[in-house]
Amino acid sequence: MATDESPPPARDREAFRWQTFFERSSDPLFLLNRHCRLQYVNRAWEQLTGLLLPEVRGLRCRLEQPVGPHDSWQTILAHVLCPPVEARRGDLEICRRLFPEQRGAAPCWWQLTFFPLREAERLLGIVGRVQVLSQEAVAGGSALPEGLATLRARVAQRYRMDRLGSALPAMQRCAEQVRLASTLSCPVLLIGPPGSGKKSLARTIHHRSPRGETTLIALDCRRLPAFAVASILLDRQRMVNPGTIYLDDPGALPREVQAQLAERLLGADQLERTPASYMPRVLAGCSVDPSEQVRDGLLLDELLQRLAILRVDVPSLRARRDDLPRIIDRLLQRLNSEGGRSITRLSPDAWEIVLGYTWPGNLRELYSALQHARAHTRTDVIDALDLPYPIRQGVHLATVPSTKPPRALVLDAILEMVEKRLIQLVLQRTRGNRTKAAEMLSIWRPRLIRRIEALKLGDDQAVIEVDPESLEQD
Repeated sequence: MATDESPPPARDREAFRWQTFFERSSDPLFLLNRHCRLQYVNRAWEQLTGLLLPEVRGLRCRLEQPVGPHDSWQTILAHVLCPPVEARRGDLEICRRLFPEQRGAAPCWWQLTFFPLREAERLLGIVGRVQVLSQEAVAGGSALPEGLATLRARVAQRYRMDRLGSALPAMQRCAEQVRLASTLSCPVLLIGPPGSGKKSLARTIHHRSPRGETTLIALDCRRLPAFAVASILLDRQRMVNPGTIYLDDPGALPREVQAQLAERLLGADQLERTPASYMPRVLAGCSVDPSEQVRDGLLLDELLQRLAILRVDVPSLRARRDDLPRIIDRLLQRLNSEGGRSITRLSPDAWEIVLGYTWPGNLRELYSALQHARAHTRTDVIDALDLPYPIRQGVHLATVPSTKPPRALVLDAILEMVEKRLIQLVLQRTRGNRTKAAEMLSIWRPRLIRRIEALKLGDDQAVIEVDPESLEQD
């Protein structure tokens, strides 16, 4: 006896099984084809995002940098759900993406696991799983494994206070300011030219402080999206181990974020029941005078007051010329610790170039030059030709004298030439009529005649050839 319900074909039964698995899963799941287009999402994914499958089917996932709360949900999802290159090659990958504020919900971090589906060597598609991380999972966590703890201790040794030793008064003052900052928990503002080592000094302050076992997060306010910086700065009240935040150029932040940060820093000091450990310590670096940024409207004065409770002035490398031998020895030790060819010293010719160059990029440029020279030398000694060409050329141009003396400017000769040319133009305008020319110049006719004679303007020089059409124009 036949029934109305006949068994589905094998392919339909297989599709029914994986769709049933998707729907019964409590984890938000989605399916991408091999072209990274969204094909399927389960009910948990729809509940998480508030978007239904017909709305998102066919969406092509690709990285769009940067994305923010004002972007469309298509752009945000295309960025967040895009699998890494390793997953598209067939490897299982786990990554974290920041999902910006949407529909009044606070920004949050998604941990995505990508499972490639392969048949032989062919990629059929990618299954993705979404896990929304809490603030504690993102910023806190359990104790570090022994290997990572050892690595952190090794990194901390790189930022010892003895590396700041110097006979220069400016560096001695800077070292004392850093030593004082490492004993306090207040915000610190480091001011110095680009590449002078502000971030390195911030790490020294952090590792020498009571928070040295925690994490330092360095944020470039000029390059990172504003919403990402704001989420890290302002949504960290529930952090178990907040550590330290270093802000590079806080004047690049939007003014509303600056106002919120200033209010948060002020509130952390005023609330008696808010322990300092619940608020990350804020260190900031400025490459220009912050008071000029306040006058230009780039930096809020109230934020500057909160950040500059303790100020550290970082001198340029040009002002530390006597420290160059000690600085280069330390940088060479750092390069040698990375493996590869070990460099022992610089040749006398290389030292002549190093001492003669002005180093506008400061320590960052010096370290880059040593890296370049180490890669090009064939011995353990850096020679002059191993240094970058722009540095060698800069020293050469600064030392080669000019072949031509500067041309002197004589004011009387210039004025006489201008007067002569002006009289010629007026006389050609009046077709040689000196009476009309004197009227146009607002002088008496006898004076004009005396000036013509003094300037040796004969009849053949007083009037110059001009285009007749130009004489008819007013």
